[in-house]
Amino acid sequence: HTQISAIFADTDGVDGTCKNDDPVAGAFVDGHTLREGQKKARVVSEALSQHRSGDFFDAIGHSIRTGPTHTNVNDFRAILIASKDS
Repeated sequence: HTQISAIFADTDGVDGTCKNDDPVAGAFVDGHTLREGQKKARVVSEALSQHRSGDFFDAIGHSIRTGPTHTNVNDFRAILIASKDS
């Protein structure tokens, strides 16, 4: 049994060119992401094909909001793959 979790965020606290009053720095995914989306009647494939992943992650509470950090070192990506013996 393998568990995978990942976080994707921008170090400046704003993902891409987001210009709204509530900027999102990124999002995280784990083994519950798809199930949480289904509970909220969200379909991840539709969100991705419509370039609306932010709406998907907001709906399930997986968005990351840090506020502006006033630094822009780089985009941050981390993936954890944990193997759990049955």
